[in-house]
Amino acid sequence: MNAILMRLFPYALGIAVGMFGGFKLAQNHYQAAISKMETVQAEEKAKAAAEYVDTLRAERSLSDVLSNSLSNAEAKINQLTLEKTREIPKYTTGNICFGSELTSLLNTPFDSAATAYSATSSPATKNAAAAAIATLTDEDIAYWIANAQGQYETCRVRLNTLIDYELGLTKNQ
Repeated sequence: MNAILMRLFPYALGIAVGMFGGFKLAQNHYQAAISKMETVQAEEKAKAAAEYVDTLRAERSLSDVLSNSLSNAEAKINQLTLEKTREIPKYTTGNICFGSELTSLLNTPFDSAATAYSATSSPATKNAAAAAIATLTDEDIAYWIANAQGQYETCRVRLNTLIDYELGLTKNQ
C-alpha cells in the first residue's frame, strides 16, 4: 500500500499545486475586476456630485438674478403707485360716487355677501348698517384703483419671475 501511495503522491501533489495555482490566478483576476468596478463607480459618483454642484450653482445664480430683477421691478411699481396716489387729489373733486348702501355691499367679504344682503333682511336693518359705513368719493375710488393696479402689477411680475425661473431650470437640465 505504501508503494501505491508513493506512486500517487506526485500526482496528488501536482493536482494540489495546480488547484492552488488556479485558485490564486482566479482570485487575482476577480480582485482586479472588482477593483476596476470600484474605481469606475467612484469616478461616476464624483462626476455625478460635480454635475449636481454645477446645477446647484446655476440654479442659485439664476435665482439671484431673478430675485434682484424682481426686487427692482417691485420697487419701481411701488414708486409709481406712490406717485399716482400723490397726484390723485389734484384730479379729484371729492364728489360722492357710491352711497353708503353700495359701499357697505362692496365692503362685505365674498363669503358673507349672500347672507348679508338676503331677501330676508329687513330694510331697517339694512339702513342701520348702511348708515354706519361712509360713502365713497371719487378720490377714494381713485386711491383704490391705484392700489389695485399696483397689486396687480406686483402679482404679474412675481408670476412672470416664477415662470422665468422654471423655464431657466428646464433649459439647464
